[in-house]
Amino acid sequence: MTLIATDIGNRKLKYRLGGQDWVAEDALVRLASPVSDDLRFAPLAPLVYLDGPAGIDRDPESGKLRRRAFLVGPDALRGGSMDLARVGTAALRITSDAYKAQTLYSIARALPKALTHEVPTGKKQVRAKKVVEADVIYAGGLPAESAAFKPQLLAWLKGEGKHTVHAFTLGEVEYRLRVDKALIIAQHIAVTASMSFQESGSPLANGALRRKRLVLDPGGGTTDYGGNVGLDVIPGTEGTVRKAAYEIATMARELIQANHPGLQVSVLDVLAAMDMAEPGVYKAGALVGVRAELTQAAEMVTNSVLTDVTPKWEPHLSQAEVCIAGGTGQWMLPTVRRELRGARVLLLEHAIYRVCWGLERLGRHKLTLR
Repeated sequence: MTLIATDIGNRKLKYRLGGQDWVAEDALVRLASPVSDDLRFAPLAPLVYLDGPAGIDRDPESGKLRRRAFLVGPDALRGGSMDLARVGTAALRITSDAYKAQTLYSIARALPKALTHEVPTGKKQVRAKKVVEADVIYAGGLPAESAAFKPQLLAWLKGEGKHTVHAFTLGEVEYRLRVDKALIIAQHIAVTASMSFQESGSPLANGALRRKRLVLDPGGGTTDYGGNVGLDVIPGTEGTVRKAAYEIATMARELIQANHPGLQVSVLDVLAAMDMAEPGVYKAGALVGVRAELTQAAEMVTNSVLTDVTPKWEPHLSQAEVCIAGGTGQWMLPTVRRELRGARVLLLEHAIYRVCWGLERLGRHKLTLR
């Protein structure tokens, strides 16, 4: 049975592409339109849910699945209309059709080539299967304060009785996936697990499981946080603030347009700039730098986040190390270091993948114990 770990964020979908390298794709879900096309002349691969416990795109009146085509991730950027992805807390997202489509898409794309390809009899070249069947162990994360919604997530992921197989097409390939087991843990615990276990799932022999850590995980739409000693939660240190990359980009957009009269940019333009080595937006055909505006916006948003976080962490700051993960971590780092002066503050390497790393490593560890 294959272990698949994914991190379905407000802004990015993170998973191992084909079971190999980690990727972070835009967390967009759009309905395919009659004019959906691709400028690179590669076919789009819409997801159509055919049957299963997720019940994606069910008609509210008849109760039947409408089986409309959804474009997910990069394909949603290339075609489609009406973005269906919801930005917000897990409570708003995990039972939405968009979140379900993102999860199944990520699992399908993460399946190793041994499951998705075959060597036809008498042939030497590997080719993609037309029908992929797989039973998987799924590892996913939730914000700590959304733990109460875990049963709702498991209900549509695993199904019950004879209704457990997710049947859907992704492009020209039909998938029949069953989530046999699921590991759903708090995201800050997953970040800690990424620092406590080797890739194989073996515990690190350096005392990592006895360290006291406070984890800040700013993503696209929310900043999740929590403290733990090893994998044990420190009571009263967890929470979620609905402020992160989108709020930084929205605030920076206003600053950019104020500093460049006549320039019109979207929040998506500014989000794209946040991913650049040297952030910029286009003005009259040329890139103009916007690092100053983003830095100013990030400082204001981070201060607002810390207003919620600091009172819960105050008793532990002198004893713990503060670890920053998440795709927005680098933008919040300077303000966190300044405001929590005296504490040891670390920006983790490959911060955007830390939740996935921890989910996968902890999943492998638990499998070795069976």
